[in-house]
This record gives sequence, structure tokens and C-alpha cells, in this order.
Amino acid sequence: MPHRILLIILLLLLSACAAPPPPPDAALSPSPAPLLEETPTSLPTPQPTLVVPTPTPLPTPPPPLPSPTPGGPLSRVAAWGAGVPLAATYLPDGQSMVVLRPLALELRAATRLADLRWRVPLATPPSALAVTPDGSTLAVSVAAVVDLYATEDGRFLGRIPGLGSPIAAIAISPDGRLLAAAQADQIVSLWDVAERSNLTTLRLPLDEAGMIVPGSFTSVAFSPDNQFLAAGDDGGNVGVWAMSDLVALQVLSVGVRVVSDVAFAPNSQQIAAASEGWRSEPGAIWIWDVATGEEKHWLGIADATRFLAPAQRLAFRPDGAEVLMGLADGSLLRWRLADTSTLAQELVGHTAAITALAMAQDGRILTAARDGSLRTWNPDGSPADTLSDAGAIVALALSSDGSLIVSGDEGGQISIRQPDATLITQIQSPGGSLRTLALSPDASLLASGSADGTLRLWALPSGELQSELPGHEGSIFSLAFSPDGQRVATVGDDGTLRLWRISGAAERVTPVLQSDGISATALYHVAFAPDGQQIAVASSAGEISLWRSADLTQIERRSIEPDRALQLSFTPQNNLLARTASGKILAWAAGSPVALLDTHVGSYALLGDAGLVTLGGGTFQVWRGPLSALARYAEVPVPGFNRLTANATTIVVGSSMGMIEVWAVR
Repeated sequence: MPHRILLIILLLLLSACAAPPPPPDAALSPSPAPLLEETPTSLPTPQPTLVVPTPTPLPTPPPPLPSPTPGGPLSRVAAWGAGVPLAATYLPDGQSMVVLRPLALELRAATRLADLRWRVPLATPPSALAVTPDGSTLAVSVAAVVDLYATEDGRFLGRIPGLGSPIAAIAISPDGRLLAAAQADQIVSLWDVAERSNLTTLRLPLDEAGMIVPGSFTSVAFSPDNQFLAAGDDGGNVGVWAMSDLVALQVLSVGVRVVSDVAFAPNSQQIAAASEGWRSEPGAIWIWDVATGEEKHWLGIADATRFLAPAQRLAFRPDGAEVLMGLADGSLLRWRLADTSTLAQELVGHTAAITALAMAQDGRILTAARDGSLRTWNPDGSPADTLSDAGAIVALALSSDGSLIVSGDEGGQISIRQPDATLITQIQSPGGSLRTLALSPDASLLASGSADGTLRLWALPSGELQSELPGHEGSIFSLAFSPDGQRVATVGDDGTLRLWRISGAAERVTPVLQSDGISATALYHVAFAPDGQQIAVASSAGEISLWRSADLTQIERRSIEPDRALQLSFTPQNNLLARTASGKILAWAAGSPVALLDTHVGSYALLGDAGLVTLGGGTFQVWRGPLSALARYAEVPVPGFNRLTANATTIVVGSSMGMIEVWAVR
């Protein structure tokens, strides 16, 4: 067996053993669409002209999402957040820019971001954006299709039907005739834009030695001279095809890493790929010679001074002298290709993963990130303009009386609002990515846990930092106040349960999962019993453990293998509930756990002692009655929402796409 295949198998085994914990919304991630039957890997015979069939009639424009109807058992009382920008780019004239959000397509002025020209609602979250060279048409991929819009007014023009596989990226050729779609089924499909018809499909060629292992395509680009097409995949491959005959010229590799973006140099002679890195390897950009496949540059930092986060986006300066690099931590790095031994400049502003990076012909820079902001920069890298909104929501908290709603985003910004969306204060939390939030029972303190393993306590409503309590090695994933508000329990990546007193730094700590150097030790969730005497902990080992809060001695362990608990809580009657990775809600009254509902659940919250609310499958559902006989009381569609908190009268849902809604329960 070839060495590369053996290496890949070994890496996958190690990854499975020591995989990081799933994100809180992992259970909500949609399953990929079934892949198409494999087509032959041979490339099509070159044709002097591309023959296309008669175009199909234009479809009806995709409908906007229905507006919630007031009245009934539930009513929406507030909503905020336009949605994080998923993609953005300048139009060719440099005077306008187009922005793609989870539920909207926008045209804005390039020099004044707040100047909105038009906004078109989208019914389904999109994946990618492209603009024709003359700037007249916008292409937006949604699931397995591509919709076309007029740049002038956002009119829907038609649909490229796709081949049934999810599309990750799209690109339009410099002559405006062709659209390339990078698909999850290891295919790049080529389409005639005017006729909206499929012309051919491309795959990575397979070699006899088995050194090329294709993956799902993640990125695609045409060369500026229209002579080449390049596509990167999640297996570290970058394929380059000649447009004259669609023959694969190169299959380049960044190793077993995800290629997140590809771009040609302005002279079309070099191809660059952004890599996310892998564990001990930093994010980086590789640049090769298109004709020979020779590696020309490696742009990255991996020394005692810095270790780069995964590279997400890249862009060449119009004259080809520099490359801009956008990272998963919001960093923007500028490299001069004449001397790549040192970093030329860092542009500081974003605090979460870069989602878009573009340069105008005059050197102006446009960036977008999951912190919810759009930013423009002058050619020298100085800030020009900023448009901020809610970032990707990672945590929510709600006071018991419903007077305070707290949200935290991927950029570390914590917002405290009233139920009507009125902003009280904002906090910028240090310590890397924010992971979790909790309010004290009297809502006078807010606890936050971050990737740096530090527990932080903030006074409310002022937002003043009261305490910083380091201790965990790695991220804090969950925290909870005791019912009397005097202690905070925390768990995280290091496998320890820690108990803190808010009056000082006094701490008790106990290992729940011991590291063997290979297996994961993550603890996903922690919860206090109503009387404060017990603490429940959910672990990556498929166990729920109960601990005496007075001294952190273990009371018992309950296994639910092969499933795992991702979320825990106690009812007011002291019944333990758990949401599992398979989407079940389990309850313990006595003896073995019982599954409560027959629906898949991505998150849940208690409605006081009156029932519970579940989130999953694009809806939230309210359930009333005793645990043994819960009945569905109400249901509301909330596509894309994956964060939830509630009390007896209020439900708050948030989205990692940057939106929050508040609902009153009657």
C-alpha cells in the first residue's frame, strides 16, 4: 500500500481518538445531500465550440421567509442582527460592493458602507458569491443550485439547476461565459451562464501510485487570462486544468489539510492556495508556478513568536507584488513576494474568522468576518470604514425575571440587552474565542468562559470586570452558578471539574476524565441540582457523573454509551435531563433513563416548571405537561437558529449566522 495512504489512515485514526469536542450546535448541522453516482473520471474530448441545449424557462424567484404571525400561544417581541457577512466583493467599477448574508443579498456603496442601495431577501442560507466581469450579474449558490440576480436592482434573473450535490464555491470566467461550481461530490461542474446549462464536469485525475486522494471541493478560480481553472479540496489537493482542452495540468498538494481558498496571480503564471493547517501545523499560503508545479513561496509563521490560525481567505494585490491573508482568528496579514521572510504588515480590526477578502484595482481592501463586521481599508492598510452588526452567536443567557438578555459572539463581544432589544452595554472579552455564558440567580453577575481557560466575572448592568480566575488548561465549555449564587462550577477541555467561590479565588478541583495521551478528555456540560447539593457533568466518554458540591466527591456515574450527553439540566422537581449527540432527550426519575420525545433535538431549555422548549430541524417547539406525557403546545419555524435559552415566559433563540429573536410565551 502506498505510503501516503498509510499515513492518511494513521492520521484519521489519531484524529478519531483525540478529536476535539463537537460544537454546541453539532447536532443541528444538516446531513449532506446524497452524492450522485460517480461519473467516469476521464476528461471529455476537446471540442472546438461548446454546444448547449435550449434554455429552460425561468423559474419562479425563491420566496422570502414567512413573517411570524402575532397572536396565539407565542409572539415574537423583538429581533436583531442582519446576519454575519458570508461573502463580499467589489464590483468591477470599484464604486459599489455586494454583500452576501445568511438571509439577504445586498448592494452597498464602496466608500460608505452604511449606504445600502438595495437588499433582496433569501429563503435559504447561501454558500458562495460571484460577479460577472462586466458587473451586471450576481451569482449566488444555495445548496445545489445557483441563482442569478441583476446588479442594478436585485431582480431575480434565473437559476442554474446544479447537479444535485452541495456547492461550496463558485467562479465566473473572465469572459463571462462560464460558471464553475466546486461541489461536495469531488466534482467541478462547468455551466454556460447565458443558457444556464451544464457543459461538462471535471475530477482530479487518479495516479497509479495512489498518491492523489480526492476530497470534496472547497474552492475554485479562473485565471485572469482565461487559460486555466483551479480548484482546491478538503484533502489538500489543488487541481489545475487548461481551459483549451480541459486536461489536468497539475495536481498540487498542501498535505493532508483543508484548502480553504485558491486564487491566481494577476499575471496568471502562479496559483496560490490557503491552507487551514492541521493541529501542530499553522495556517499558511502555498504559491506554485502554474506551468511547472514548482513551489515558489510558503507564507506562514510557526516559531516561538507566533503560530498562525487557519488561513481562510487570500487575495493578490492587482500588481501581483503582495498577497493578503485572512485567518480564522480575524488576523489580516500582508506579505510582499519580493521578501517573504518577514511579515510586511498586519491590519488590526476583526476579532473572528475572516469570511471575505477582496482588493479593488486602486488597492483598496474589503474584508468581512464572523464578528459581524464589514471593513474597508486604504491601500496603505489604514482603516477606512466599518459597518458592525451582531456576530456569530455562540452563547446566550437570560435572567430569571426576563429583564436581561445576554449574548456572546465568536469575536468575544458580549451584549447585554433588554427584551425589546434596547442595548444596555457591550463588553469585549479577552482570552480568545468566547465559549459559554451564565447569569447569577439575581442577575447581578455574569460569568464567561473562553478558549484561554479563564473564568471571568462581570458586574451587571455596568459590565465592569470583577474577577479573572485562570485554571483550566484549554477551553472552558460550560459553567453554571449554584442556586444561591455564591459558587460557579466550570468544565472544559482538560477533563477537570472546578468549583469557584465568587467572593474570592478559592477553588476546588477534581479530575473527571484522566488523560492517557490519546483519548479526548473533554467535559461538555455542567449543571447544579435545585438544592445546590449535587453537580452533574457530561463527558466525552459517554458518561454522566454526579458529584457532591460540598467537597467534589463522586456520587455515581451513569453510562449512556455509545451515545454521549452534550447538555444537562435538573428540573425543579430534581429530575436529571440530558440531550444526547443523537438528538434525544433522556430523563431519569428512578432507574434507567427514558427518552422523552420522538423528535430530533439540537438544544433544549426548561420553561420553569411548566414544560420545556426544544430547538431542531429549523423550528422550536414548546412542550407542556408532566415529563411522562409531554404534549406539543406550539411550534415556530426558525431556520438557521441553533442557540436557545428560556424561562417560564420568554424564549430567546440565537444563530451562529448572527441573528437573535425573542418570543413571549402565553
